[in-house]
Amino acid sequence: SLRLPVVFYFAVRYSPYHPANSMEQTVFYAERQSVNQTWVWLLLAIVNAVLLGAVVYSVLMPDAREQSTSGLMIAAVLMLLVTLLCYAVRLDTELSDDGVRYRYIPFHRAWRVISWESVTECYVRTYSPIGDYGGWGLRWGLSGRGNAVNVSGNHGLQLVYGNGKKLLIGTQQPELLTNVLIEHTLRMQKHSTDS
Repeated sequence: SLRLPVVFYFAVRYSPYHPANSMEQTVFYAERQSVNQTWVWLLLAIVNAVLLGAVVYSVLMPDAREQSTSGLMIAAVLMLLVTLLCYAVRLDTELSDDGVRYRYIPFHRAWRVISWESVTECYVRTYSPIGDYGGWGLRWGLSGRGNAVNVSGNHGLQLVYGNGKKLLIGTQQPELLTNVLIEHTLRMQKHSTDS
């Protein structure tokens, strides 16, 4: 049986996150997250500025070796690509009567769908991104914690499958998501008693 210590509180609405080629489905919770940690952007800006300054300096200095200039240019381009990747990364999550959908752009082009029937536990929890999963992103858990997909923060929707495997999907709205899950659970219990 589905053990959801949680509920669905939004009025039913249509999600803005559907791919253009799919039929829209009714969704009662939708969240879009991106990399928003100030320290990440500050670090990227500093590293990019230092590399750019080093490239400019090595190009303008007549005694600079061609090898060091080439190495700095490669490093600067790679760092710029990392910065663009951080800008492009986004985690979309939706909950509907059919289950949970998520995609981690640009790594997941299509939605990953998890039906409620395949889940035995579903709850919002606080976790340690570095201690439990080694950081943010598409992560493989340590010590049997399962996998995680997150972009920032330390709250997530924990899903436990019938086979014991686990997936944690990060959230920036733990209280709202908890309320939505509680409402959904109550609605499903009422529906099952009415049938």
